[in-house]
Amino acid sequence: MENGKFVEKLRIDTGTLPGMKGPNQSHYHLNEKGKHYFPGKTDPGFGIKLSFKIFR
Repeated sequence: MENGKFVEKLRIDTGTLPGMKGPNQSHYHLNEKGKHYFPGKTDPGFGIKLSFKIFR
């Protein structure tokens, strides 16, 4: 949510059917943009940095 509105940060799409317009592989979109990203090919990652703390 930003300024009280839903803002799509990540959308995961399945591949389109053969013969239909669009990529035939599963892909994702970042920040409401139309660019297709394919894991392992044009994959910039999600821009998330993780850090872990181990408590014992």
